[in-house]
Amino acid sequence: MRCLLRIFFNILTAFSLLFFVTVCVLWVRSYHLSDQFRYRSDRGWRSMNSAQGYLTFHMLIADWSDQPPDSRGFTYQRDLPTRPHNWLIFLSSESSDIDTTWKKAGFAWYSKRRADGVFSAIAVAPFWSLAALTTLLPLIWTIGRFRSRRRHTSGLCPTCNYDLRASPTRCPECGTDIT
Repeated sequence: MRCLLRIFFNILTAFSLLFFVTVCVLWVRSYHLSDQFRYRSDRGWRSMNSAQGYLTFHMLIADWSDQPPDSRGFTYQRDLPTRPHNWLIFLSSESSDIDTTWKKAGFAWYSKRRADGVFSAIAVAPFWSLAALTTLLPLIWTIGRFRSRRRHTSGLCPTCNYDLRASPTRCPECGTDIT
């Protein structure tokens, strides 16, 4: 069981490292080019854009069943880079609309909920935060490898840290075979 957990952790670490590299490439690229991924369906649309050091998520939940079928599905578009902005302020506003705005440390959340059930939202996250998040597992993995190597070279059991100078082939504390 412990071996399966270690394999699972190693696979997750490899994917996290791959995501880290992808985030860093998109981060650098966002200053020269804006990548826009969109998905449209009969229930609205969602999009993800890179915007000069930021990743933005846009969402509109509404009844779009009257839209032509050829406008649905995934699309990709490149554009000139821009700073992220709240385009919801340009939508017409009624007194019954609920507007929410939150900004802190480069993160932002803007939303508008209309009385007829239409919901629009924008979430903004800086790429540095995504890079930091995706580097956590590789960092933990690297620290674990260094500690394990240090324990092995200093004559300690890799499982329980028991001093193995008296019995170098088997740990008397936990029973681990030392190879």
